Amino acid sequence: DILSKKADKKPLGDYIEILSAKAPTLKCQDGGVATALLNYTLSESLVENVVVIDKSDSEAWKPEAIITNKSIDVIKAAGTKYAACSVFGPLKKLNKGNGGV
Repeated sequence: DILSKKADKKPLGDYIEILSAKAPTLKCQDGGVATALLNYTLSESLVENVVVIDKSDSEAWKPEAIITNKSIDVIKAAGTKYAACSVFGPLKKLNKGNGGV
């Protein structure tokens, strides 16, 4: 057996509670919770910048990581992306610049 009988009884693994959430102010396919949380952290100055995955301007099918401090960018980037996207490039640039956007 690759999986034990015990694993068959817990297909989701160990957890305390499973919840479903939806942001009431956003109309998004999967609830908009990540978008709402990022916007909240920016509006309350809990963070200086956030990393979001948006569509590339030149290739709409290609996801692109950006660092922003603007809510409009967060909302523009909302939605599920069905492709891999590295966030390390923008983070390296931010680190080299030793500061914000």
